[in-house]
Amino acid sequence: MSFDWSEYLTLAQELTSRSINSPIQEAHLRAAISRAYYAAFCKARNYLSDKDGYSTPSGTNVHWDVVDKFETSSNTTRRKVGALLRSLRGIRNIVDYQEDFHGNKLGRTQGALAQAKQIISLLRTI
Repeated sequence: MSFDWSEYLTLAQELTSRSINSPIQEAHLRAAISRAYYAAFCKARNYLSDKDGYSTPSGTNVHWDVVDKFETSSNTTRRKVGALLRSLRGIRNIVDYQEDFHGNKLGRTQGALAQAKQIISLLRTI
């Protein structure tokens, strides 16, 4: 049985809930955003594979390639998925690679989880 990438979103929700009273709150929130991104990204990548026969060309950045496939579609829902995925990847890059994660960290995490949930929901409608 193949892995259900939506489980990463469930994990992200658990990490966010556990962060409230944790001495390592920021680590929980950073990990939650990263897992939410990968839940949405892998669902989007697999959607393209299942529906369009997509396979990652060698030498390309699969993350940007998937975003591009959605953003350049003639279908408005697919374009919305691409825009949300681009935005979510931006915050994921911040929490995975940058020292500083400014602002309302809990609020930004909840927003990222909402974006991932919306991407997964939209994929079910197209």
